[in-house]
Amino acid sequence: MASKHAANIVNRIPSNQQQLLDQLRERDEKVVEDLKDEMYEFYILSRQTPVTLQRLMDEIPIEEWR
Repeated sequence: MASKHAANIVNRIPSNQQQLLDQLRERDEKVVEDLKDEMYEFYILSRQTPVTLQRLMDEIPIEEWR
């Protein structure tokens, strides 16, 4: 659960996200892997068709979007 909260924080960093992850990896690679497992890369959404996006919105409960 802690890695999920940390991933949410890292996801909100507008820039230098990779630099932060690289510095964390130098200290603890496992922590970074846990974070990356919880992070969502929003660019994936930008590559989806409108139909796919609508299906996601229809099928995933709003509570899961947070």
